[in-house]
Amino acid sequence: MPSIAVSGIDFYEGDRFPAWRNHLLVGSLAKEQLRLVRIEGEKVVADELLIQGRGRIRDVVNGPDGYPYLVMLRGTGGIYRLVPKS
Repeated sequence: MPSIAVSGIDFYEGDRFPAWRNHLLVGSLAKEQLRLVRIEGEKVVADELLIQGRGRIRDVVNGPDGYPYLVMLRGTGGIYRLVPKS
């Protein structure tokens, strides 16, 4: 299977997405994806596609405000904050 070209990876530690807490957010350049990799103990138990086709994701980080942030290369690029649907 071709690599998704992992570019940024971070354990989510914020409080804005409680179900994501202590799981990995993984950004992808080649597949233009953001994936949530759920971990229990030392095992991966699920791999969920969160975003696809919105641009190449260069990095993913936890913000001090509890939101995850993405650095994306689309057009001129930018920094994007993920917020829960209301």
